[in-house]
Amino acid sequence: MSQILLRNIKFGTKWYEIRDYCERYGDVRWVEVLFNSKSKMLGWALVSFIDKEAGERAATDLHEVKWKGRYLKAANVTGPTKVTRWVVDKK
Repeated sequence: MSQILLRNIKFGTKWYEIRDYCERYGDVRWVEVLFNSKSKMLGWALVSFIDKEAGERAATDLHEVKWKGRYLKAANVTGPTKVTRWVVDKK
């Protein structure tokens, strides 16, 4: 299993659109779109791939790719600590 963090996602994008877009790299286990404490989308999503190599390819290939008019930022996530801490601190 491998997880990536996608940032700079266009607001209003649905989780299943992200899943469909990422499935070109392999089977997606789940997608979690991140929101702030006021239920406003942050423009970030965690995407979990079943296959580790698929996640690594997605993180490399999706970084700086234009999707829905915005350039995505993509990175591998080795654990939830950094992302969780950032979201909690911004509340």
